[in-house]
Amino acid sequence: MKPRGKPTSGIFAAQDEAIHPALKKPVSGAYSMSTLVSFEPYVDTTMRVFCDQLEARFAKNEGGKPPPFDFGQWLQIFSFDVIGDLTFSIRLGFLESGTDVDHVMASIWNTFRQTSVVSR
Repeated sequence: MKPRGKPTSGIFAAQDEAIHPALKKPVSGAYSMSTLVSFEPYVDTTMRVFCDQLEARFAKNEGGKPPPFDFGQWLQIFSFDVIGDLTFSIRLGFLESGTDVDHVMASIWNTFRQTSVVSR
């Protein structure tokens, strides 16, 4: 990750106008509008589960005050299940459990923290 002892530019942090297009080109097709539209059914399916979980956990609380609600955390959980459905054709159970299944999110965050020191 540090060829010749120097940090390597990543696609998201590259500011050099010559390097950024070269890093972007191999993956740009995955972000074209036609590709993104083809993902919509997966997002819709997971969105239904997301709404059902939020309603069951936070809106239909008949016993009194609903539990605290961290919308940012739930959006991240939703995102991981969408990505699981797109990548593996199965949601990974984040929404159903309402948790970081097998500490996947924490592990990724830890990897980002460790690799940030070797990238720009």
